[in-house]
Amino acid sequence: MVKNVYVGVLNKTGILLSGLLFFIFSGLIILNYMNIRSFFEIERSETIKHQQVLFGQYYQDVHARLKLLTQAIYRDYPEPQWVQYAGMLRLRVQDDLGLPLQDLLLINSQGKLLTETRKARSLTGILDWFNQHEDQNWLLDCRERCNVYFKIILKLPKYSDQLIYGIDAVTLFDGYQSSQFHQHFLIGIPNPKQVALLYSSTVISNRQGQLLNQITPEELKSGLRELITDEHVYELSSFKIDNTTSEMPVYYVQFNPIEGLIHHFQEANRSNIFYGVGSLLLALLLLIALLKGPLFRIRRLTNGLPMLATSNHRQFRQAISQNRHRLLVDETDQLGEVAIQLSHQLENLENQLHSRADQLEWIADHDYLTQLSNRRHFEQRLTHYLNQKQAGCLLNIDLDNFKYVNDISGHGCGDEMLIQVANTLIGYLPESAVIARIAGDQFAAFVLDLNLATAEAMAERITQLVSEISLAGYHTIHSTSVSIGIVASPEHGTSFFELMSRADICMFQAKKEGKHCIVVYQSNELSNEIVQNHYWLDMAQHAIERQQMRLYYQPILDNQTGVIRHYEVLLRIVTEDDQLVSPYDLILAAEKNGYISQIDLWVIQRALEQLSTNIQHGIDDMIAINLSARSFCSRSMINQIMSEFEQRKIPGNKVIFEITETAALPNIEQAKEHIQLLKQLGCAMALDDFGVGYSSFHSLRELPLDYIKIDGSFVRDILENSKNRYFVRALSSIAQDMGYQTIAEFVESKPLADSLKELGIDFIQGYYIGKPLPANQIWSMQRTAQVLSLRSE
Repeated sequence: MVKNVYVGVLNKTGILLSGLLFFIFSGLIILNYMNIRSFFEIERSETIKHQQVLFGQYYQDVHARLKLLTQAIYRDYPEPQWVQYAGMLRLRVQDDLGLPLQDLLLINSQGKLLTETRKARSLTGILDWFNQHEDQNWLLDCRERCNVYFKIILKLPKYSDQLIYGIDAVTLFDGYQSSQFHQHFLIGIPNPKQVALLYSSTVISNRQGQLLNQITPEELKSGLRELITDEHVYELSSFKIDNTTSEMPVYYVQFNPIEGLIHHFQEANRSNIFYGVGSLLLALLLLIALLKGPLFRIRRLTNGLPMLATSNHRQFRQAISQNRHRLLVDETDQLGEVAIQLSHQLENLENQLHSRADQLEWIADHDYLTQLSNRRHFEQRLTHYLNQKQAGCLLNIDLDNFKYVNDISGHGCGDEMLIQVANTLIGYLPESAVIARIAGDQFAAFVLDLNLATAEAMAERITQLVSEISLAGYHTIHSTSVSIGIVASPEHGTSFFELMSRADICMFQAKKEGKHCIVVYQSNELSNEIVQNHYWLDMAQHAIERQQMRLYYQPILDNQTGVIRHYEVLLRIVTEDDQLVSPYDLILAAEKNGYISQIDLWVIQRALEQLSTNIQHGIDDMIAINLSARSFCSRSMINQIMSEFEQRKIPGNKVIFEITETAALPNIEQAKEHIQLLKQLGCAMALDDFGVGYSSFHSLRELPLDYIKIDGSFVRDILENSKNRYFVRALSSIAQDMGYQTIAEFVESKPLADSLKELGIDFIQGYYIGKPLPANQIWSMQRTAQVLSLRSE
């Protein structure tokens, strides 16, 4: 694992910006160097071009002067006297122009060559070149020695003559302005790899010999190169001479010392580098100077932020407040100010949270109305004492007829009665007692180191004190009485649930004996019926939170296809010893005491969750859910069911709701409305336990049903009881005529199943088809079978 390396913001900023500035200034230095180099090369190249132009202009100037001189001599001698002309021209060119003639060719208008020269020679090549290049007026010829020939054409009234002057190239080049300061050469290129010296303005020295030996044909053609000797640096500048009789290219060459120019170039580069490096260092220093303070303040802020996590707000503000009073402020100063303000706000918020936490903790453990402990806190404290094996007595105190106080005089009067009862208990019971309001009109108190005899005497006193409370209500005076059940620990139990359950039994026994009395727990004297009733009432109240309910699913067979695609949802109860029992007694207690809707909603929610899981796994089975009469008749419950479907996005055609006649008959119109609401979801409706009620056929006629479940009392003995057989057959026929499908329950044998199929029953259900099983056993087996079938294919 690579360990993280800490690098401060200032260091990161310095490194990154240094690299960026180094890149920028390096680029500028290189760019300036390239520009200077480019300007230097361009200036040298332009110089060579300028020399070539001056060279041509110089020859044109010499040609013009020769022409003027020739014209002047011809005006002085109107008749051609060639010998006199030749001598006169030679003298005048030498005297007037300072250019000694080497050759002179005279050609008359008939093309006849009349030549007089100091040295006879063959001039055929020169004449041929001028004849081929009529537009040119000068020519370099280096076949024997280098001479420059100029062609002058005179057009006179009576005749036209042509003169060609041959002038020594040395004398002529010496007059060229650029050649007056530098030695010059004429160099030819006989082949691509060699050069040949044709002409030199002076005797060649050793240094010049070194320079000439370094020249290559390519360098002559390029026209510019630096040549280095032992002591000096020279610049080779050359340009090609096109007007020549030579078959090989001929170049005019000069060697110019350029140490001074190179020195200036190097000085410019050094200045450029020095300026760039200096600017870089200055920029970095300024950057560090500008960022050091703000980044230091940011570092101080980041180092101080952990103090906020530990609520050291004062130390944080002291650390951030250092050096705050400065003339020039920036964003980091504003950040520090905001951090200080945030620290104050956080400190205030933490104080409020601590205060609110204390309040919430108190609210979580106490009853807001009476200021007593609530059931949760009472359970915690009592469990704590029991775990420490501390003995004591539990008093379960319930107000008699409290519902009538609220109904007659309103909840304000009832609340006041509860407060006065609570104050009475607080004033009488010892400070060590744990007093709580554990339900609407029910109180409990646990007193340490108290035996049953003393507890009973204490309960007598409580009933007397409470009976003295009276409240003025709506046109009446409400008196107060309580029923008290007493149990002792460890004699009657060592857990909270044991003590409370048995205290409840005693309290209900006190109610049964006429109220306003006290019952001490005596297990051999209490009837089993009371114990059982209380057990199931307690189960109805707390089965959901104790997670004591389970869903099982019983298959229903389609007689037409022989396939099971339909399961009824059945409820099972898990006892304290992990045994599964029927929910019959639980449902009776829940219906009697108003808890059945909570249980129905729990069943619906868990069943829809399972259905959603099945859909995700590609299982297309339907489920049937029983609705109690109270839940079916409640519009709010119907709305809750619709909301559950909408939240889970479950298709309604996967669900059948089963209701009984007792749920539908009391209000047929309401039953129709609620059935239609469920059918709008796509759900189907089944009438359960059909045939038991006296008005079953009325239900068939009035209610928009889909299924009829024939009660098992008619089904189980149709093989022996012909009357029941006739009834089932008639019912099947009526259902078919009315468009309903039939389901027969309690099918426990193959002969019974075959008989029901003969009678036209659509679906059958019972132990012969399958016993109720938990969901994981039913649908996990189906998925396994699907996988095995795919493998076999």
